Amino acid sequence: MSSRKRQARPKEGSRLAEAPLNENPFHILMTSDGTPLDESRLRLSRRMKRDYLSKRHRLIQMCKMPRDREAPTFWSGASPTEKSLLSCCELPKMHAKEEDYVVPGALARSKITKFIGLAAVECYELDSRALALAILERTWESDEEAKDLIEAYTENGEAIGVASPARKAKMNDGKAYSSIAKVGIKGKADRLLTFFAGGGLRILNQWLVDAATPV
Repeated sequence: MSSRKRQARPKEGSRLAEAPLNENPFHILMTSDGTPLDESRLRLSRRMKRDYLSKRHRLIQMCKMPRDREAPTFWSGASPTEKSLLSCCELPKMHAKEEDYVVPGALARSKITKFIGLAAVECYELDSRALALAILERTWESDEEAKDLIEAYTENGEAIGVASPARKAKMNDGKAYSSIAKVGIKGKADRLLTFFAGGGLRILNQWLVDAATPV
């Protein structure tokens, strides 16, 4: 049997478990309006390769629909809860021409309360909980990056030499430091703590209890 045949559409109910990993993660699902971006200019931390969104994207790529049916879109099979969770995420930020776009997925600060409500009331299925955890994981990564930038500035925006050499190489002299300091980066460094303080820690604890409870 050829590899192409082996990649036939998994049976209903087992798609997530059987979907191969996406080796080049690209999550159009993480944009709230489904607007396509230039895949070649997107990047994602290697630590995120095995999450729900990567598997979902790979599954959609491998699906082969009968001729009388339309090809699946990136929203195919997404539940209203999943779409609502994704609407709480930031959209991609535009960077300098020589830099990559950043794959979105971190919580927008203004949507944290909505996200907490969805997690508490709507997330009962494995798929929606896995998606919520993927968003929280990206939020943590984004918060850590913001903290790294905060350490690189004094209050007046001057570099104090704490930023990594790789990060400094992407910034052109003091003007770049100053411009980044002006975008309100401090407000992005504590989104996960805000989620926990708003009841998120209790929600995650309950999910852990549910996962450990025999059915």
